[in-house]
Amino acid sequence: MLQVPVIIRTVEGIESFMVSMTEKSVDFRFDTAATPLALEVDPEFDLFRLLDARETAPSLGQMFGEPEVLAIFPAAANPAEREAFQSMIDFWGGGKAQNIKVQLDQNITELPKDQPVWIFGTNNTWATQLYGRAEAIDGFAWFGSKLRAGKEELDLAQHSAIIVRRHPLNSARAVAWVALASPSHGAAVARKLPHYGKYSWLGFEATEARNIAKGEWPTSDSPLKVDLRTQEERDSALPSGGYPQRSALARLPEVFDEARMQADVTWLAAPEREGRGMGTAGLEEAAQFIEQAFREAGLKPLGMAKDYAQAFEFTPAGAKDPIRLTNILGVLPGTDPRLADEVVVLSAHYDHLGRSGPGVRMSQVGQVHPGADDNASGVAVMLELARTLAAAGSLPRSVVFAAFSGEEAGLQGARHFMRERDALLPGGVLAAINLDTVGRAGTGGISALATGTATEWVHVFRGIGFATGISVKTVEGAGEASDQQAFIEAGIPAVQLFTGAHFDYHQPSDTADKIDSAGLVQVASVSREAVTYLAQRPNSLTSNLKAASETSLSALQTSTAVPARRVSFGLVPDYVHQGAGVKAESVVPESPAERAGMQAGDVLLSLNGKPVMGLGGFSDLLKTYQAGDQVRAKVVRAGVELEMEVSLVER
Repeated sequence: MLQVPVIIRTVEGIESFMVSMTEKSVDFRFDTAATPLALEVDPEFDLFRLLDARETAPSLGQMFGEPEVLAIFPAAANPAEREAFQSMIDFWGGGKAQNIKVQLDQNITELPKDQPVWIFGTNNTWATQLYGRAEAIDGFAWFGSKLRAGKEELDLAQHSAIIVRRHPLNSARAVAWVALASPSHGAAVARKLPHYGKYSWLGFEATEARNIAKGEWPTSDSPLKVDLRTQEERDSALPSGGYPQRSALARLPEVFDEARMQADVTWLAAPEREGRGMGTAGLEEAAQFIEQAFREAGLKPLGMAKDYAQAFEFTPAGAKDPIRLTNILGVLPGTDPRLADEVVVLSAHYDHLGRSGPGVRMSQVGQVHPGADDNASGVAVMLELARTLAAAGSLPRSVVFAAFSGEEAGLQGARHFMRERDALLPGGVLAAINLDTVGRAGTGGISALATGTATEWVHVFRGIGFATGISVKTVEGAGEASDQQAFIEAGIPAVQLFTGAHFDYHQPSDTADKIDSAGLVQVASVSREAVTYLAQRPNSLTSNLKAASETSLSALQTSTAVPARRVSFGLVPDYVHQGAGVKAESVVPESPAERAGMQAGDVLLSLNGKPVMGLGGFSDLLKTYQAGDQVRAKVVRAGVELEMEVSLVER
């Protein structure tokens, strides 16, 4: 007997039913408590069955997954446009994975049914034919120089757009329209498109090809969805998603010691450690604590070393003498001779601000900054994984556990490790997972930052969610937020697990009593699944990073302090935000931002006319100001642009 899930959307929500089938077809009847709007059969793909192509939205992934592709150029294109279009085609077909044939629009009378088709240019007759009609795509409209996709509106004079629709003659294939703001934009857009495979439409700003909009079309044409509304009511789109939460596919046994992780956080963040600042006895004690934990877990020293310490020197800006810092490194050797030399790195930084480290506010100099969440929490989870993975037995690929120092001073420990990696790890690094600020899952959930560094990351964490019931938000960017940046600079896919920003960040109030110890278990569960997958995976990840450039190599080869930021703004960032600017997850009470009128949910776009280019750009802009400066901030609130004057104060 086959049990088929059926969802009926009503005016009051979703009602769930099950149809029992023993024959090829069956009649059924359900009574709903409210007026029905639509019926969906197996909407979450629970059944093992052949999928109809119309059950999923058309996407860019369909354009890059076929060996034979047709590209149609407009005969009316000028030489610069044709050159830009051809350069895009050459880039995509350069690896010989696709044979892309080019034709002019005036020479094509009918599209080939068995191939994806690229349509280039706004002056392409096929663009007009396939995209110019309002009914061509649900949720899309093209009027003059403007496009509307989903809830976004794009100006083709300022934005490049890529719009994918189903092939009109074959629903299993896709057609994609490329509308460039200018020919010079083509190369940058071509490089980026293969990394956006799941999306149906994309918008890029013309200056730096920064993605500003993306989305997927609703699957309104699925044969397993029936719109039950009257014809007159169908002008408005049906809601999607919102299905009842289900139990995990499997309940994993509890293998992590919640109390032990909390105890490790408490010890590291205790007043006796004095905030684990650079050059302090507390930092040295923390190093010894971690080394002893590695030894008791059964990890081996890395390489030919006799102990777990990797010492290096760092000279802070303005200091005469260098400070001695230490990374603590242990390895769980792999068992497969073909894979053991290539390692997976699990890292966490154990230093913090002490009493006067980089980032300490002038009014708080001298106070102990315990750093319970940042980053005793990450160290505690890493130590627990070292214990449990070692106790479970070795994996095919080796796993290196790295406790880095000097993170707060500009990723010093991680960058030193990467400079020495060829000697330590001759087989190279497959990928890295960095645990930083993972102690507040109860309020912010778990996010994986920098998943854009490899194609597989999104699928890895989605699969972990299915297996464990723990949802992980994936964020393509934010790679510069912590030690994973050192790996990314070297061309190695790396992510950071993170549970959200809060008012206690870099404050004396970041204490152990505020740690969500049950959340540490969730982070450990996600981390273990990810590490285990990577350690068993036979092939490399599909990196979206280029080989380390001269710029990134120079970053690894230098050891300088991060320039101090002297002012406070008061915006607590939403690290999951993917659009332009920096979104305020919250605003610090009595801060310059709050006094100026900023609210949680506002998106900061610019300061004194200079665009805020993500979190790193926001920090860099603030470094150019001094206490007392008045800055003009442009923000977006609920789609409306506002301007406000912010009076910066001493940090």
